[in-house]
Amino acid sequence: MKNKISSGFDFQDEYRVIEINSLLPDYGLCYRINKKLKAQFSRKKDLRVYRGERKVDQVFSFYEWKPEIYHDYYLLWDNQQQSVLMPSFYLLIKGFFTKEQVFRLCDQISLADQVINCHEIDFRKMQNTRIKKLAHEFNLIVNDLEYHLIELNKKEKPIVNKAEKGNKKVYIL
Repeated sequence: MKNKISSGFDFQDEYRVIEINSLLPDYGLCYRINKKLKAQFSRKKDLRVYRGERKVDQVFSFYEWKPEIYHDYYLLWDNQQQSVLMPSFYLLIKGFFTKEQVFRLCDQISLADQVINCHEIDFRKMQNTRIKKLAHEFNLIVNDLEYHLIELNKKEKPIVNKAEKGNKKVYIL
């Protein structure tokens, strides 16, 4: 019997997932969302989700917007969906949001040009096999997203420790 290692992490405690359907390319949808929400999503290094030894890794276009300290927004698009009839984009929002706030956000996004559908995926209410599989996929995505954000923050903001020795300030990188 194989031992299964679990991180014990449940993304549903910190993240809400919104599915957006549009025929636009990722940059086009991002532009329209920025315009509609007065947001400032910016493109970052692609997010790679590791699938294990035998499966092919997934690569997502990755856009980030941090308007406040307590709320982060991440727009993801699976680069391998290019041949799909109706591609899905996923907006992951981190932080506490009421159902009404999420509903209003979906409503505003759905009013953007060329957005066909926008709705929250509530993994706790739906228990069919497709949703369970999708919840497992998002657990993988969010785990790798956390590592990806650490890597991006290392490159963007070097950590500086400030220590004082007498009247001199010493900066340690």
